[in-house]
Amino acid sequence: MANPDNIVTVNITIADAAVSRTGFGTPMILTHEAAFGPELVREYTSTADMVTDGFAAAGATVAAATAILAQNPKVTSLKVGRRTSTPSAMTRIMTIASVLDDTDYTITINGTDFTVDSGSGATAISIAALLHAAINAGSEPVTSTDNLDGTLDLVEDVAGTVFGLSHSLNLITQDDTTTDAGIATDYAAIKAEDNDFYAVFMTSSATLEIAALAAAVEADKKIFVAQTADSDCLADTAGNLAETLEVAGYNRTALLWNMDNLEYANGAWCGLQLSKNPGSSTWAFKTLAGVSTDALSNTQISNLESNDCNHYTVTKGLSWVLQGTMASGRFIDITRGIDWLEAEIQDAVLNLKGNSEKIPYTAAGVTALENVLRGALQSGVSNDVLNSDYTVTSPVASEQSTADKAARTLDSIDFTATLAGAIHKVTINGTVSV
Repeated sequence: MANPDNIVTVNITIADAAVSRTGFGTPMILTHEAAFGPELVREYTSTADMVTDGFAAAGATVAAATAILAQNPKVTSLKVGRRTSTPSAMTRIMTIASVLDDTDYTITINGTDFTVDSGSGATAISIAALLHAAINAGSEPVTSTDNLDGTLDLVEDVAGTVFGLSHSLNLITQDDTTTDAGIATDYAAIKAEDNDFYAVFMTSSATLEIAALAAAVEADKKIFVAQTADSDCLADTAGNLAETLEVAGYNRTALLWNMDNLEYANGAWCGLQLSKNPGSSTWAFKTLAGVSTDALSNTQISNLESNDCNHYTVTKGLSWVLQGTMASGRFIDITRGIDWLEAEIQDAVLNLKGNSEKIPYTAAGVTALENVLRGALQSGVSNDVLNSDYTVTSPVASEQSTADKAARTLDSIDFTATLAGAIHKVTINGTVSV
């Protein structure tokens, strides 16, 4: 396929970066569940079709797709990318963080609660031992190892078969130690087969894989929405995942903290927002169907927000995703809106070329190009990407160099515009008198 950049080059600088078009409403799920082949990508409009293809109805990939398609409004379809690397076993270190007597401690695996009473004279070691025994006496495909120091290792029995995990939030902490199976290589292979998607996320929530995929996506004109439940992010421990992504300044990765990994809050968020026109909707203040909120303390919320990590919590009775930002702090709707605008301008010029016998190197030809640019910019205004105060400056055809005319190159039609932005925080001052 001919590269459109060789015909129409569009460079848009956000007063703080520049960003192509690929199905702006299409999410891609990366998974190790090998339910089809030899192709690496299939498109689905329902989870029933996925189950027919061999995906486990209670498995992680169907759970992720369910979260996407449960929203209102929702995307019309999604894509599943089959990872071909050898999967790593999902591994979590569970730590008894607070020791209380006669208190219930719960670890939930795949929806099954393993609850123990700490009893009297409790210690972190004794509580961990009780949880360890309860989990290994259960039937969930996860093996517990008691480290005899108040911590447990939880490892999935079949690598690549992701298990759901949640726990007593302030009594127990978790730390992901899953190794990276090769997510960047998997992503590159999937993209080489089918590059027509915009948002990518994984069934895995492994810290190392999130970091690796974030680096890969940053070089593309796509976005990556990741989810973590690592307790280090809540405590703002040095080197935590949210801090790592923020320090890297990623404009194309958004991190969402949410406890239950199998609810796929990140997928629900994508399913809701990708159904809307690019740039027309802020990603903050959104309610996600089928996703549980987290009862975070003010300190935990402050720690997340200090590292530009999104969270799903309750504010005055309303369940909302808060922040709506990439790891860099840039708002997600800006990145998506500018990506769309760049593609809109490029497509408008390509359509003009395709529907014209030729665009003459004359004042009329320059005007025709300027008009399609203005049309694209006006679409940006209609989508609330841009303010209406844009300006366009075109070169005079007769004043261009002989070399440029001979090469049939027009350099350059320039425009300036301001972002429409959005109001997230409001200060209201009032005076009431008798």
